[in-house]
Amino acid sequence: MAIYVLGAYGTNNIGDDAILEGIKTIYPNVIPISHGFCKYNPIHLSAAYENKIFKAGDTLILGGGGLFYSIEAINHWFMLCDLASRSGAEVEIRSVGFEGYLPEFYDLTKKLLSLAKVITTRTKFSTWSVNTIFDTNAIFEPDFATKIKIDNENTIRDKNQRKKIGLVLGGDLNSDYSKIIDMVSSYRNLDFIHIPHSRSQLSWKNNDVIVGEFIKSSLYKGGVEEINNFVQLDHLLDPKEHIERFRNLHGVISQRFHGVVFSGMINVPCAVIPPFTLKAKTSIEYNPNASLLCHEEIGLFLDKILLN
Repeated sequence: MAIYVLGAYGTNNIGDDAILEGIKTIYPNVIPISHGFCKYNPIHLSAAYENKIFKAGDTLILGGGGLFYSIEAINHWFMLCDLASRSGAEVEIRSVGFEGYLPEFYDLTKKLLSLAKVITTRTKFSTWSVNTIFDTNAIFEPDFATKIKIDNENTIRDKNQRKKIGLVLGGDLNSDYSKIIDMVSSYRNLDFIHIPHSRSQLSWKNNDVIVGEFIKSSLYKGGVEEINNFVQLDHLLDPKEHIERFRNLHGVISQRFHGVVFSGMINVPCAVIPPFTLKAKTSIEYNPNASLLCHEEIGLFLDKILLN
């Protein structure tokens, strides 16, 4: 009896690959199914469907993450889950987020949810949302990325060293980074470390490498004087290596869900900044030292880090 897991792994988004890494911690022999390539050599979604890989007694887990973001994506999930169910496999929908759900997804989402023996969600909002809209009995289950084993015992932040602030920026709704640029320019006594979270090829807004390079280029004054307290890191594909980058930070400024999750795993204070999407608002459940701050309040957050 095989256990399969289906999700948006291998799409150059470290959050999705961290979810898979966490699932592998719980189910070491799980077989991933995804759109793209990642470290565990998943079965491609189309191959899984065409080859009818499921058998009676198997389990297919759809999870986790914000998988209900487009009708096309939901249709992909439904086709595989429906095939698994018709093959006699058990379907579980685990640790998913409904932050991107829209009313026009209702009919297909209802059909998908009806296939599942188990439904769990990763935030309190998502639990309330799916139970209210679809009359299910979903319960909360923490984001799978939090299952990655992290050693926090060796985390030492020297209070006397120059403070480092991690930036986890980007996303489909972001295009104006002028306030971020002004912030980096104003706080020359802090180092800002941009940590690319996504390298999507579908949109520059969701390609954090491009976002970081744009900010770096904008920090030139007249094309001559470079403000040198901004560093753009490479985009990593290994979730554990990515999370380790948070270890020596004194604070994190994030626009992304897993930026808050990772900072919480390493016990780093985090400011969630606009745009305040539902994903951003609900992410603060994962870091007791996280708060929603408008751009005008970021200075207070940075000043507090400088004083500590």
